[in-house]
Amino acid sequence: QEGKLVRLGKPQEEHLKKLEKDYELVLLDRIAAKLGESLSREKNELEAKKAQIESNLASFEGVSRAFQKRDALLSELDNLRLSLSESERRLRLAKADLDMLEESLRRTRERFIEAQSAGILKRFLKGLDPQKLQYEIDQTTISVDSKMRVARELDKQLREIRDSIHSKDDEANTAKKDADELLKHLGISASELENKKREFEQRKDTILARIAEIDRQLDELQRKVLSEARLVATTLTKTFVAKQFPDVPFDVLVLDEASMAPLPHLYWAASRCRESVTIIGDFLQLPPICIADDKPAAQRWLGRSIFDVLGINSVKAACIDPRIKLLDTQYRMAPEISAIPNRLFYQNKLKDHPS
Repeated sequence: QEGKLVRLGKPQEEHLKKLEKDYELVLLDRIAAKLGESLSREKNELEAKKAQIESNLASFEGVSRAFQKRDALLSELDNLRLSLSESERRLRLAKADLDMLEESLRRTRERFIEAQSAGILKRFLKGLDPQKLQYEIDQTTISVDSKMRVARELDKQLREIRDSIHSKDDEANTAKKDADELLKHLGISASELENKKREFEQRKDTILARIAEIDRQLDELQRKVLSEARLVATTLTKTFVAKQFPDVPFDVLVLDEASMAPLPHLYWAASRCRESVTIIGDFLQLPPICIADDKPAAQRWLGRSIFDVLGINSVKAACIDPRIKLLDTQYRMAPEISAIPNRLFYQNKLKDHPS
């Protein structure tokens, strides 16, 4: 409870639950939280305030989006009204042209009828040529039909534009209504919106700065806990990647599963010791993981274990090496199972615990 025994890093889930239940103050973050209760409490309060500010900012953003949508719709409405005006002008011109063509067609037909009933002299004196008049009737009829199609198309366009104007107008009114309701809920006017957004953003920045400062202080608190601990249980990697790990050296390094430890990691941790290093492991088990098979430097530094460096690669060599202490009792396997690796690999040095 005094932070003398510390677990740095997140244990496996099952082990973590046991620690949280029975030994909560072995976990670094829990120790720091206990020692920095006032800081943690202030941070929690600030986080709650930040969440409320972010909620307000989201509402402000919702109002802004509603106004932006309304403005975009109003711009579209202006363009649609211009299109409506232009289409109405073109329709008026088309109808005027159509009236002129129909009047021309009516007069030509009258002259054609007159030509059919007139004699040769009258036709000559009045210039009534039935064939020419028939041609004019045909050409004018074609022009009338074409102009009528243009008028119908323009009329269709006008209906579509009017429908679009009606729809966009409804959308713009809805967007404005939504924005007004949000403003009413927030208790501000449209003219105050931008100032309020800046005000809340500044408040959020202030809170974030304070939270960052609290985190820094909590990190320093964790660093202090680690520097004052009598024993720190962690991984090799944590000794150089954990920002809370203290810069001061420690007295003793005890390394388990040493056969898999990458040499640079082990050397780094060992360099931090003032007194001794105890290496626990089995040179017959898995070596460090190194996938760069074709890189001699990688194999030299990452593919070898500390046992390779020390020249310990057989049971016989281990038994006569004064640096080695044999841990000869196994607790995991039934005797019938342990007998196989004991005979094949460990020269019958292993003993089975009664449990």
